[in-house]
Amino acid sequence: MVADELRRLDDLPQGHTGDDSPDARGRYAVAPALEGLVMLRRSAGLDVRADVEPDLHAVGSPRTLAQVVTNLLSNAARHAPGSPVRITAVTRDGSAEIRVRDFGPGIPPGQERAVLERGVHDASAGGLGLGLHLCQTLLAAEDAAIEVSATRHQVPGCEVRLVLPAS
Repeated sequence: MVADELRRLDDLPQGHTGDDSPDARGRYAVAPALEGLVMLRRSAGLDVRADVEPDLHAVGSPRTLAQVVTNLLSNAARHAPGSPVRITAVTRDGSAEIRVRDFGPGIPPGQERAVLERGVHDASAGGLGLGLHLCQTLLAAEDAAIEVSATRHQVPGCEVRLVLPAS
């Protein structure tokens, strides 16, 4: 898993996820794409758990999903340190829906779309404001989408919803 992660990260400066060949994009099982990331982050001390619907399959690249979820887990660690992170993945309305939720301060209402723009970030937490923008770009190339939910009254945290084509 660590070697795969290093290869994937090495591909990012070139602007791709390492799966540029047409054969690399297709139907894949979501659980293996998430389980390795969860295990890797747990070994680094993050309280992260995933509940993935059995036999959930998406269409696209598992490396794209890995990059997006890696960015989301990094954001949770940066903006909600010490918070548990919960990932759920289910079939909903003919799509593969993946939700990544932390229990930190969340984002203010009205900023849901803005945080997906390049360069938008919380200066006090660091970062360059590229992670969510990159997620949106990668997912759009696979006819998938990302949606960020603002903090709701008395419900702490941030929830990001990914909607991927399902097979």
